[in-house]
Order: sequence, then C-alpha cells, then structure tokens
Amino acid sequence: RSRQAQLLARGGVVSADMTQSRRDGQQPMASMIDCDPDTPVRRFLDVLRERSHTLGWDELAAREPARLAHYLAARFEYDVRKGGFAQLIYNMQGECLAEMEDMLNAAHATAAHDHYIRAIRACLASEDDYQTFLTSHFTSPNALKHDLQLISLEYLARKISFCSEAKPFLERAIASGCPEEP
Repeated sequence: RSRQAQLLARGGVVSADMTQSRRDGQQPMASMIDCDPDTPVRRFLDVLRERSHTLGWDELAAREPARLAHYLAARFEYDVRKGGFAQLIYNMQGECLAEMEDMLNAAHATAAHDHYIRAIRACLASEDDYQTFLTSHFTSPNALKHDLQLISLEYLARKISFCSEAKPFLERAIASGCPEEP
C-alpha cells in the first residue's frame, strides 16, 4: 500500500453519497477499450457496482470484508471507463483509496496501478486543488481534474483494459461465488 494513498485517504473528504457521477452527457473515455458487456466478467462487475451504490463502502466492508476488493474493482472499472481517473477520485471522495491500490496489486493490474499511483500523486501535489475538486460539482473547472484527465488519456492510449489485466483475479472471484446473496 503506497504512502500516498494512505495520506490522501486520511485527508480526504468523506461523503455518504458515492453515487455522484458524470451527468454532463459526454461520451465515456474508454469506449475504445471497453469490456464486452456480454462477458461473465463484465456482468459480474456490473452486479457489484450496483450493490456498491446501494450499500456504501462502510456497510460493504462490514458485511463482506473479504469481497471489498471485488467491489473496488467494479468501481475502478466503471469510473475509469466512463470518466477516467478524475471520475474515480471524485466518486471515491477520499474513501478506500489505499484499499483500491491493494486491489490493483492483488489483481496484477500493472498498467492500471501505475496510472492510479500517478493520479494519487497528482492529488497530493496540491491539497487545496484536491479539496476544491472533491467539494465542487464534477463538471466545474479545476486544475487537478485537468491533470487527472491527462493521466487518464495516457492510460487509455495503452489500450489495456482493466478487465483484461484483472481477468484472472475477477474469474477467481466469480468461481468462488462472489457476490454472495444479501
């Protein structure tokens, strides 16, 4: 777990509403490397993402601590695909950032991890911009958001989807019966 993610998580603004997402009508950033929606991995991630919207990170961690990494994988895949690292950082609101890094390491998602660390470092470079970004409307101009979008474009230019990098990790979760029925 990186020191950067731990520091940022401690200094982050915690929000009970993690469902805030892009509503500006722009196209998803990663449509060119999108996971096929008909694959078991993508359907699995969609189920987990929906559950994370209704339960919240604290409740998920309490109810299913062994599955938290899988829920974070679903959040990572969706947010980065739809709006890049800016959307991911914004929607996480300082919660589970170190755990997100742990998940990327466990999933052996090297490209995703490298760019995630760059995004976290960009957030740490200016705490004022980070706090302003988290408390503003997502579509508001912000220097940090711009930097995060550039990191996202570099990640997407590699054309390595998170689903393909993390496929063995996610397939093991599917095979183990994750998610458990509530």
